[in-house]
Formats: sequence, structure tokens, C-alpha cells
Amino acid sequence: MLGKSLLVFFAAALGAAGCSDGAGEGTAVQTSPLYNAPIDTDHPFDVGVCAGRLNTDPKYGEIGSCAGPGLGVPGGFNIRASGTLVAPNLVLTARHAFRKLEPPPPTPFDCSYGLGAMWFPEDGIRITTTHSTIVDQPTWIKVEKIIEPAGNFGCTDDLALLQLDHDIWDVEPAWVDLRHDLGTSPPRDGKLAVVGRGAVAPTDLGGLLRRYQRDMSFTCAKAPCELRYPFDGQTLSLQIRDGMIAFGAGLLGGDSGSGVLLNESFDTRPTVVGVSTISLRTEKGFPVHSVGIALHPHREWIARAAREAARAGHYRAPRWARDCADGTDGTDETALDDRP
Repeated sequence: MLGKSLLVFFAAALGAAGCSDGAGEGTAVQTSPLYNAPIDTDHPFDVGVCAGRLNTDPKYGEIGSCAGPGLGVPGGFNIRASGTLVAPNLVLTARHAFRKLEPPPPTPFDCSYGLGAMWFPEDGIRITTTHSTIVDQPTWIKVEKIIEPAGNFGCTDDLALLQLDHDIWDVEPAWVDLRHDLGTSPPRDGKLAVVGRGAVAPTDLGGLLRRYQRDMSFTCAKAPCELRYPFDGQTLSLQIRDGMIAFGAGLLGGDSGSGVLLNESFDTRPTVVGVSTISLRTEKGFPVHSVGIALHPHREWIARAAREAARAGHYRAPRWARDCADGTDGTDETALDDRP
């Protein structure tokens, strides 16, 4: 584990304690869901992501689950993260779970790192809509391919889409808003929400159950904006750039890849406007600020990937993916109608 002066924790979960991992070497990564958040039973669009082998040893937990220590730990074999089902065969998540960070983020943290070589485990990547990745016998769906944006900047391009090997029709996907620029149009109620699958505290996995946190204060989504926080007797800061989203404390390791949702529509039509990627914490691991990646700068890439996934799944692409950037309807007539 890195020295305590590195206060940024990326969300891919690698076992019960913080550790460096093969996909994010040089970063401190801890396993933990939304901090002190209640269990979520209403939003199964939030999925658990498991990269690497499923458990075959009962001393690590349930057989067939994503239990056990993570990569970089002796005997470790998996990475756990969150994702959002945005179409029947498409999951939106954080890219750093599958890419090595090059160079590793500096100490104190800033945005000078990039996303390097792809890490696609021999045992594959899979997702589950079951409420936990490590208990209650989760069922798994294989990821057929990872789709990435062209950019390679860690703080603003940390997005990935996972195309599944078959469609999911028993879960309603989350709605996606590719036009909402929080930097120029902040949430009307000043709040955001997140549904994630991390741990409940820095030292408590909490079963990696799906949990939600609403009424999280929106901070900013546009430069110049600076997050300041105490750490080991110092005051440190992170400069927010255009394309980043800063909001209230709550993310812990394992929440990476969870959708950043508009709080005002959370009860009626959960709407994704970003992806959670970074948690700024105190030296004892308690969250102070949450950071995510905005979707609107990547709208053309996301919409195109969604239309291609619809063709592969033989369903009509979601309406949010058929609208062109200029506001005209870009319906793909080669895709079939939505299934019942």
C-alpha cells in the first residue's frame, strides 16, 4: 500500500484492505460501498462488475462469487467495481478498472496521469444485477467487449462502455442525458445522487451490497474550481477541470463506475449525467469530496456506441442515443424495434 500522503482512492475494489493493483498500479485502492448509505432495492440498473476469476476457494467466501483478495495481493484474483445498465446489453462504468495508470498519479494528487495499457483478464470480465457481487450467489453475464473514448486523460476520459454477450430484459436501464452540462446548468435543487456497490466504511465491506446516496451537494463542474480538504495536518487541493464533476462526500472504493444521477429526477426517472471515479479522503480513509466524469463532452461517442450495441442486440436504440448532437432525430432504421 502507498504512503498515507496519497489521499485519492480509485474505486475498483481489491479486497478488504487498500492495495496497489495491476490495473491501477501506483494508486491506493480500497474496497468500500457508499459511506454509511442505505441498501438500495429499487434500482437494479446499478450492476456489479467483476474482472478476473470467480472464487473457487471457500476460505475467501462464496464459491462462484467475486469474493477474495484483489490483484496485487498474494492469492488475489479479481477487481470489483460498479456500473450502470444504460441499454439492454450496455453498461457504463469507469475505465481505470481495466487500464494501467501511466504515470501513476502523483502525491499530492493532481490530474497529470494518463490511462495506459489495457488489462483484460484471461478469465474475462462480467457483470451482475444481483444485489451483491460477493454474497447471496450472484449470477453473472459475460462482457463481450470494452468500448473506450478516443481521449486518454485520466481526469476527464475515465469512461468505458461494456457490451454484454446477451441482452438483459428483466431490468429497466437508467435514462441517460448526454446534453446536460452541469458546468453551465447546475442541478435545479443543487443536489446529485449515486447508486453504487462499494463498502460501507473504510474497513467494512458491508457485503458490497447495492446502496444509494441522494441529496449529495453539487459543488462544481467547470474550471476554475478548487476542492480543498484537510489531510494529516495540511490543507490540500485538487483543481477541477472542464468535464469533471465535484460533489459531496460519500464514495469509497468499489463505487468507481457508479452513475452520477440528477437528484431531482431520482424518484421518477433516474437520469445519468456522469460516472463516479475518484474519492478524496482524510488520512484515515473517510471521504471528503467525490469526483466524477461528465457525459456531455463524450456524447457523440456514447451515442454511437449505444447504436452499435443495439444493432448487435437486435433492438431499437434508446431515444437518448438516437438524437444527434444538433438536436435532430438520428433514428437508426437498421435496428429493430424495442422488445417487449
